[in-house]
Amino acid sequence: GLFILDKNKHLKKHFAPGIARMPSTILGIAEDYKGRIWIASFMDGCGWIDRNSGSYHRLPCTYGRASSVFDVVIDKNSNLWVGTMGDGLKRINLKTNLVTEYKKNGNVINNKDNSICNNYIAQMLLSKDNNRLYVGTSAGLCCLDLKTGSWKSIFGISCIFPDQAIAAISEDGKGNLWTGTPEVLYCIN
Repeated sequence: GLFILDKNKHLKKHFAPGIARMPSTILGIAEDYKGRIWIASFMDGCGWIDRNSGSYHRLPCTYGRASSVFDVVIDKNSNLWVGTMGDGLKRINLKTNLVTEYKKNGNVINNKDNSICNNYIAQMLLSKDNNRLYVGTSAGLCCLDLKTGSWKSIFGISCIFPDQAIAAISEDGKGNLWTGTPEVLYCIN
């Protein structure tokens, strides 16, 4: 379920799984410009939680193949980025409700393609300057240049570490990108 803590880390409220359709396994959390809490869930898609009742409002685009959502990120333009495990990346503009999908056709990584490198997304990170969305997949790391819409402009190719499942992504104060896999930790400057 979902726990709300006060500033002293004391339990303020607990939204238990199963009550008001609350998912049992939450994998990612983000807050939008209206103060809504958006969650990524293992089997119940992506949606927002009503802070008072605890009811879960699932996005229609997160059913079927998109039911397993591993991460959510919200950018400065009120776009909700939804990383699914098998149905690619979805961008939902929270002001217009327009949905844009980014999917890889086929399983072969071709760095000549200007597309996401894999449809199985485990982690995402919005750069501190809000210009890049790093996407960690089960078959490498890719990056969407949010200014140009290109998947190749940041690394020069559409995927780095194509044989690695990306489990964690972080950016330090010096602008270095840290990427963790089950076996290796990479630092990219």
